[in-house]
Amino acid sequence: METYYDLPVVKAAPWRWYVPAYFYAGGLSGAAATLQMHALASIGHAASGALLIADLGRPARFYKMLRVPRPTSPMSVGTWILTAAGASSALALVKPSRFSEIASACAGAMLSTYTGVLIGNTAVPVWKATRRRLPLWFAAASSASLASLLELGGRERRAYSVLAKTADLVGAHAVERAAEAAGVARPLRESRKWRVSKWLGAASLIASLWPGTGRKRTLIAGALGTASALLARFAVIDAGRASADDPRATFGLQQR
Repeated sequence: METYYDLPVVKAAPWRWYVPAYFYAGGLSGAAATLQMHALASIGHAASGALLIADLGRPARFYKMLRVPRPTSPMSVGTWILTAAGASSALALVKPSRFSEIASACAGAMLSTYTGVLIGNTAVPVWKATRRRLPLWFAAASSASLASLLELGGRERRAYSVLAKTADLVGAHAVERAAEAAGVARPLRESRKWRVSKWLGAASLIASLWPGTGRKRTLIAGALGTASALLARFAVIDAGRASADDPRATFGLQQR
């Protein structure tokens, strides 16, 4: 049979809005840490911890995940990465040193990519098929999120913004192409959030490239980029749910 009585065989992730918001905040704070923006990184790390604890339900669960490190579990490793990123950024902010700055940058880089590894290390068809592209796209999307936030705050780094937003669009296209090659791209193609996020990302890039140095241009670029980043995170989670509910996608991927 092509499927088991057309019943889903993979359970969809029961995540609420806390998780895509955590993906956004964690990626942004990780990118900030790599650029040595320790104050912004510390705020983002704190927000990430709060969102993760909210999803876990009780603060004690976060602590218990730290009690026994499990190198084979991306979620366990991610909890340690978040803790290390928060501690190193706070240390670099309070008492700057070469050690704390290097530790903050390394932990931030891992924080901005590990969530892509986390969802790729599942049996959800659209995530499994794109597992080699997701971490790279998450890294680019994290940088684009930071660039957009800096534009909103009037601290534009134009070259960084253009490079990050270009990489974000290229990474999103690569994820979609990998899903298409595996025959599981329908949840992405049919997702309005995914399409709108790409259009907003392209519009944000155009605004960043637009000649001039006016505050209005940077505000538009930052607002479009931030909306794109948030929508993309929610779109990826929604695509995973739709993909898990499609038994043909699961069976077809396993058979191939």
